[in-house]
Amino acid sequence: MSYEYSPFQEYSKRDKSKTVLLITVGVLVFLFTIILFHHLNLISKYQRLEEDYLKLYYESSNLKLERDNLLIRIGRLEDEVSSLKESYNALLFKHQVSERLRINNLLANYYDEVRSLIDIPKRGKGSNYLEKAKFMAELARHSLGRMQWPVLEARFYEISGEHSYTMAMRKMDEVFELIDIKSTDTHIEKIEKILRFITSNIRYEKDYDELFLAPLETLAFKSGDCDDYAILVASLFEKAGISSAVGIFTNGTVDHAMVLIRLDSLSPYGFHYYQDLTGMGLSPGRWILIEPQAAIDRQYDPKWFNQWRLQAAVEV
Repeated sequence: MSYEYSPFQEYSKRDKSKTVLLITVGVLVFLFTIILFHHLNLISKYQRLEEDYLKLYYESSNLKLERDNLLIRIGRLEDEVSSLKESYNALLFKHQVSERLRINNLLANYYDEVRSLIDIPKRGKGSNYLEKAKFMAELARHSLGRMQWPVLEARFYEISGEHSYTMAMRKMDEVFELIDIKSTDTHIEKIEKILRFITSNIRYEKDYDELFLAPLETLAFKSGDCDDYAILVASLFEKAGISSAVGIFTNGTVDHAMVLIRLDSLSPYGFHYYQDLTGMGLSPGRWILIEPQAAIDRQYDPKWFNQWRLQAAVEV
């Protein structure tokens, strides 16, 4: 058997291969076109995203800057609020002090009557010092709830239905709350608080006729001279459980009143003291000298304290 060569068949095979090639190339071109289109589309999207990113980045930077500025403003406002709170608390405390330091007219009249009926020399030397110191101590004791002038007290009770010394003691309790003395405080802490309260709320002011003011009067006036300071501070020390006395001193030219407390030490603060004052009628023990117009850290001043000579002292 023999086969004859057919040119048509050969031509058909080549044509078919060419067709397949063309189709393949067409498909590849089509796919490339699609890929190129997607690639260009992705580039376009990337560029838009990059623009959006840059825009958001700048907006974020601006927001961070605004946030930082707001945080600074918030900090300033917090400082202002804190300052306002401090001012408010200070004003509230002053208001509370003013309210609690006020005394009624009846008690004020009572003290006027006491001074008018008890003959205490305003000036003089010698025995007058002891008489003055005794009266100063009586005024201090009265504010602690102790009866001092029975005849006058009977009249006061008849008018008010209450003893003057209980009324005075109640007011002193309110003052003690303001000073914020706690039972756990040491003697040094109590002294520190009392002197800080006095120096912050009472100012020195001379008397026109050199009257001896009761503690509540000095507190109500928020002022007084040296003897008024001494009477007030001695009564507060005594109320705090610190044995105290009022003392009258002189430097040969002027007289001055200060407080004495029976305590071994004022450490860590410096202080001046008398080792024994039994000759002056005080209890045995060391008596530390306290200037009631000065804070606790200013109780050691040789130039000031050494000029004074004790003339009379009476325990509260």
